[in-house]
Amino acid sequence: MPDLPSIDPPLTEQVIEIDATPNEDYPLRILRTYRHRASTHWKVSGLPPERTLIYDLMNEQQDQRAEILDKTIQILERIRGKNSDDNQQRTPE
Repeated sequence: MPDLPSIDPPLTEQVIEIDATPNEDYPLRILRTYRHRASTHWKVSGLPPERTLIYDLMNEQQDQRAEILDKTIQILERIRGKNSDDNQQRTPE
């Protein structure tokens, strides 16, 4: 079995760990962690062409996941911001 190419940037425990405190930010923390992981790619330069195809495909799909996560995070941040604004408007002075 051939050696696997390296991942850039390398994944660390810090990247994988998610603060599971049950509050309103929990879903966004999960998505942001997965989004950060979607920044990694297989480094395939220097490999023979017959070995790069699968890694090129995985890198392409990683970019697609990152794009979907970016859009989803933006939507949730807007919703959360809107809810926060609504709550501030309802707070009696």
